[in-house]
Amino acid sequence: MKKHGCLVLKTAGNAADVDEAVRYAQGLGIPLERLHTVISGRIGGIVSGVLEAQDADVLAVFGGDTLYGIVRRLGCRAITPQKELFPGVVQSTLQTGGGNKVVVSKAGGFGEDDLVRRLRACYAME
Repeated sequence: MKKHGCLVLKTAGNAADVDEAVRYAQGLGIPLERLHTVISGRIGGIVSGVLEAQDADVLAVFGGDTLYGIVRRLGCRAITPQKELFPGVVQSTLQTGGGNKVVVSKAGGFGEDDLVRRLRACYAME
C-alpha cells in the first residue's frame, strides 16, 4: 500500500474458492447460515488493522455484507452518500470516531471487470 498507493483484498476468485471456504467453515463447526457474518466480521478486522497501520484516502468495498463488517469494526456512526461514480457504484462519507473517510461501495453481484482500474483512475492513484 505504501509503495503502490493501493491494496486489494480479495476473498474469493471463483466458485471453487467459495466451496473451499464452506468446507473449511463446516470443519470448524460454523453453521452455513452464519458464514457470511463470520467472514464479513473477519474482513472488518483485517481492514481496521490495515487502516491503523497505514491510512488510506479512499476505501473501496464490494459487497454489502463486507461493507457492514467493515463499518462495524471502524465504529461508523453514519454513512452519507455523495454521488454515483458508475452505475451502482456510490461514493459516500463514513463518519467514525477517528474522523471521516471516503468509501466507494457497490453490491457484490455485478460490475465491470475493469472497475478497480477505473476507480484508481478516478482517484488519480495510477
